[in-house]
Amino acid sequence: MQGILEFLPRIIVAIFMFGLLIFVHELGHFLAAKATNIKVNDFSIGMGPKLFGFQKGETQFALRLFPMGGSCSMEGEEEGSNEPRAFSNRPRWARFIVLIAGSFMNFLMGVAIVLTLTAGIQTMAIPIISGFPSEVGTSNGGLLPGDEILKINGQRVYVTGDISLLLDRYAEPVYEETDGERKLVGYKGDYEMQVRRNGQKMTIQSFLEKKTRIDDDGSKSFGYGLRLTVVDATFGRKLAHTWNTSVNYLRLVRMGLVDLISGKAGVEDLSGPIGITAMMVEVVGEQQFTLLWGFLAFISINLAFMNLLPIPALDGARILFLAIDGILALFGKKGLKTEHENYVHLAGFALLMLLMVYVGYQDVARLLAK
Repeated sequence: MQGILEFLPRIIVAIFMFGLLIFVHELGHFLAAKATNIKVNDFSIGMGPKLFGFQKGETQFALRLFPMGGSCSMEGEEEGSNEPRAFSNRPRWARFIVLIAGSFMNFLMGVAIVLTLTAGIQTMAIPIISGFPSEVGTSNGGLLPGDEILKINGQRVYVTGDISLLLDRYAEPVYEETDGERKLVGYKGDYEMQVRRNGQKMTIQSFLEKKTRIDDDGSKSFGYGLRLTVVDATFGRKLAHTWNTSVNYLRLVRMGLVDLISGKAGVEDLSGPIGITAMMVEVVGEQQFTLLWGFLAFISINLAFMNLLPIPALDGARILFLAIDGILALFGKKGLKTEHENYVHLAGFALLMLLMVYVGYQDVARLLAK
């Protein structure tokens, strides 16, 4: 009981922040619907039984028991309606704006968080090599001081953290046998590096190793032996860093999706609301609030991207059906009826719930294994 009480405040904070993501997403749909004169019947945060709610104008607002979703239910969204302000009776451009608004708000939220976190930074590293540890020498894998690293194996370097991330991604792990135990001691790989040297872009083939090194002051570090330039964080650099970080988050989501499709990662590697909340609880417990907000920014941008995938039950599929309906209209043909389209989304929602149950089971299994 004591352990539960100890973790309760952390759980409440984590659930609140997860709910904030949902609220911002549904608020995007709601504001866009109001702006395009579409009637909103219900605005709910959470799923399941209603905890409390109130009526304001034509809309019923509610907070529901399970903090795992939300809804902005519009007239004519689920079935046909004679109401002129029904979703199905509004112009396609209005429906498109409403459908994309949720993801837009999540992306905007992520950018705003990154900008806020960046605002207080006085200095920042940029992907320009300033030098190497003395044990490396004056060159490392063909790289020279002053080189600005632009791409690694065709992947753009948006922020300095991408350098280690991409080098690790395309490297081979190095193991060492010690007393019969196999231990990971580093990485090594051959890379195609695009750099800017003396104002000119050039491509070099580079072999780099990630291992434990002895720095000049005698301390140990684990890395690729690249030192990066640190500069003053001017207003312009902060804005550029904010945008590059946000776009980089989108790239990370895409890379994760590619790994899932290619088989490099499995469904068992996914995390759902339980796993995400558990990670938030852990970060809150360590009082790493900057890390927590950065994690929230990543999840918000992740949600924006994933929700636009053309998967039934997600906004991306609704946008796809809307586009198909518009193309058919150009040829004088009718698209799917609202009811028939909703059958597709209902089937997609059922499959999505099954996936969520499986992912939730994996999340719980990982937590119990700790």
